[in-house]
Amino acid sequence: MDKRERHSMTPETPRPKSHGKVIAFALLFLVSTVYCAPVTAGYEKTTWGMPLKSVELLYPGGRRNKEQNGQFSYSIVRPVGGYSTALITFSFSSDSKLVDVAIVFPKQGTSVDLRRLKMSGTTTKEATAMFNTLASGLTLKYGKPARVSNPGAIAWELQNKELVFLYITNDEKDPRAASVGIIYQMIP
Repeated sequence: MDKRERHSMTPETPRPKSHGKVIAFALLFLVSTVYCAPVTAGYEKTTWGMPLKSVELLYPGGRRNKEQNGQFSYSIVRPVGGYSTALITFSFSSDSKLVDVAIVFPKQGTSVDLRRLKMSGTTTKEATAMFNTLASGLTLKYGKPARVSNPGAIAWELQNKELVFLYITNDEKDPRAASVGIIYQMIP
């Protein structure tokens, strides 16, 4: 008797008739929890409405700032979108809940003064290249933009009622200078 014949002669463990239904239900449950789970809006590790202290714990080493309106913001310098230096400012409502995140890109290779929120600007050529690179990356991440206001402003409206806005602005005092930024916020 060869190996195949012996194998075919061994009794099979009887399976309950509902075995296929159990597997189908388990797969349906798994797919529904993965694809239908609520999307948490916010920037990176944060969620909208998160308290200031929680953001400080997630992003240590930044600086808390009191704004003119009495509300707080929290700023930190970190890499963003493939660029080694970006100033990220988390803004909070009067009850210290996260409402938006603004990212500004200084001239790469320079430092940012968190105390005075000062940084070196970019040339128009550098800013344009940075804007185009960030636009490509954001389009890969979020899909086709919902709005393109002009060549220097692009917005993505995400399914979780979140707005991502990429912009480039020219310096009024120096036409050779420009800045690039991204704003993340909930759509009211």
